Amino acid sequence: MGFSMEGCTKDMEKIIGTQGEQLEGYSFTWAHPLATKMSKLDRFLMSNGLLSSFPHISAICLDRHLLDHRPILPREVISEFGPTPFRFYHSWLGLPGFDDLVTKSWNSFVLDDSNGVMVDGNWIDDPDLVKSEFRSHFTDRFQDPGSRRGSLKFLFPNHLSNDQILDLESPISKEEIRTAVWGCGVDKSPGPDDFAIGCNSSFVALILKVLDPKVVSDYHLISLIGSLYKVVTKILATRLSLVILDLISDVQTTFLPNRQILDGPFIINEILARCKLKKQQAMIFKVNFAKVYDSIRRDFLDDVLISFGFGSKWRSWIRGSLSSGKASILVNGSPTPEFHFHRGLKQAL
Repeated sequence: MGFSMEGCTKDMEKIIGTQGEQLEGYSFTWAHPLATKMSKLDRFLMSNGLLSSFPHISAICLDRHLLDHRPILPREVISEFGPTPFRFYHSWLGLPGFDDLVTKSWNSFVLDDSNGVMVDGNWIDDPDLVKSEFRSHFTDRFQDPGSRRGSLKFLFPNHLSNDQILDLESPISKEEIRTAVWGCGVDKSPGPDDFAIGCNSSFVALILKVLDPKVVSDYHLISLIGSLYKVVTKILATRLSLVILDLISDVQTTFLPNRQILDGPFIINEILARCKLKKQQAMIFKVNFAKVYDSIRRDFLDDVLISFGFGSKWRSWIRGSLSSGKASILVNGSPTPEFHFHRGLKQAL
């Protein structure tokens, strides 16, 4: 008597009262490495109750990438044809407790004032207090971190040559300034007085982290950099781009042309597979820094530049562009008093 996976599956569905879902995408979930054999080994069994609650549910077979199995994913696909009209059924009025249900539901709906913020469990909506809370929160975040706890005392394997240092620190030409100005866009991010005069003052816009923000930490910052400061940093960035590829590690995958951010996970997956195959011990760190842009110390950044071989003049330009920074938080379009950045990097538009 022959064995049939399809027949066994149908018998199981009858016994336990379920039914299989038609797979979309690929027809098979497993394939031999030489592609000589293929089979549908993986499938979903769904109860009638689930299908009645989610009539649009389906399953799709995904790409296998480095594995020999293709993962299958349940999903609910609903075709949206636009808003539908509300319908009221007169039979509802005859249901016991219907009036009380409507009354309780109506009274339980509370619309919070979006022009306020939660402070120590209390909702405040006074404009001056709200602006003060935002300024206090971000002033504390960018305050002076205090005495340093350590420093780098070595050169990285990849560091600048003397010729590259001279090129970086050479006098800035009129052509570089013209290119930077023309590349900044038209009428983009003027200064706080709406004119491009103040060099390193900026407005900081608040971007939502969540759909319904309640506290100040539910927002993150984006700086609206003034025109003159943007020209200066664009000149520095253009010069840095000429030497940066000589400094970046070959295994760096993010924020680089012709390199994909997914290359890193793929390489790690290959390393783990090899260690498992060869029964080799290994240790891998997955590091995730909270508020990494906001917490970088200036002295640590200077140590990193020294370790890469940057000259004293270039480092002074970087320190000057960071240490002179001031900002005002825009709260519903109204700026708070300015405060200084004592640490961190600006994420800017």
